[in-house]
Amino acid sequence: MSGNILTLLVVSALFGLSFGVYELALPFFLKAHGISLTSMGYIFAVPALFVCLIRVGAGWWSDFTGRKGFYAAALAVSALANLCTPFLPAVAFQIVLKSVRESTVEVRKTMHALVLFESARAKFLDLIGKTTSAEYLFMGLGALGAGYWLHHLATGQGQPEHSALLLSAAILATAFLLFALFFQEPERAAPRDDAPPRPSLFSLGLDRRLNIIIVSTFIFNIGLWCTHCQVMPLFFTDKFGATRSEVGWIMAVHRFTVALPMALVGLMVKRRLKLFYVLFMALEGLTLVASALIPTFWPATIVWLLHDLVGAGIWVPIQSTLIQQYARENSRGADVAKAMAIAAIGSIFGPILAGYLYPISVDLPFIVGGGIIALSALILLPL
Repeated sequence: MSGNILTLLVVSALFGLSFGVYELALPFFLKAHGISLTSMGYIFAVPALFVCLIRVGAGWWSDFTGRKGFYAAALAVSALANLCTPFLPAVAFQIVLKSVRESTVEVRKTMHALVLFESARAKFLDLIGKTTSAEYLFMGLGALGAGYWLHHLATGQGQPEHSALLLSAAILATAFLLFALFFQEPERAAPRDDAPPRPSLFSLGLDRRLNIIIVSTFIFNIGLWCTHCQVMPLFFTDKFGATRSEVGWIMAVHRFTVALPMALVGLMVKRRLKLFYVLFMALEGLTLVASALIPTFWPATIVWLLHDLVGAGIWVPIQSTLIQQYARENSRGADVAKAMAIAAIGSIFGPILAGYLYPISVDLPFIVGGGIIALSALILLPL
């Protein structure tokens, strides 16, 4: 394993650990400060507007300047946003901080795929699966630790959500230092002598198959963020009376179920990528719907935990591979960033939709969101 790949693997693990802590702590932090589910929906939704523009700009400019600077900056700024979060609980500040954080998270995601493809093109499917698997494995460990921390300190004098968010910032800062020190810019992503044409978010010119993926992923993101936003950990406490520690375990296993198939997908899937893409995305949506219809805790939880094992854990690395294949060689950064950014606009609507559905019934975000995910899979059939 090359030094670059090893660095990306370690950084992915640290990023995942930080993400797992942050993801579980934030909804409880917001709830502790009296922020309603509807307001939380806007905190989770508005950042998608900024993500689109920043992601496209970063992808375009990285075609000219290289990827390392953007990757490193994304880690550093994300750490800073996490650091500020517990000190500024007002909704307006949370929207700003979440916008900064989500923009940098998505820039890092774009750069990660680009540098990995340019470092080891022939092994990309296997390596994107393994590095993303490490990321999700450590997301699970982060959620597990955060759940234990929030549960056992909730009755004390301190504010466990605050310290958990600060810990997530410290982990990201460590990832930034390791990346800045040890990662070397891949030769094929070295600075160019000529600037590529200035990007337009909605300009034509992308491969037809990439446009199909964009439309499908746009709709998918509505469903994903309807089920995976502020309501995700609260669903188990509000419907079944689960403790924060139990929710931490659930979120941990949730991430582990993504990590396992991702680590193996490069070995298991060699052909018919498009068929596996459609099939497992549809299964993910249907599993989420089924979990909301089950009235008892353990059966519902077990079915809910299957949604990534038979879903994103398999199709996400396949999607990343297809996007890289359909991107144009001389504008790969711009094409990949544009595709992911336009698709991410769908994530604006999911948390807002969940914020209105959840007060009606805690099951509705998963029934509606899961149905939307299943629908998004059908759009991929013309690929």
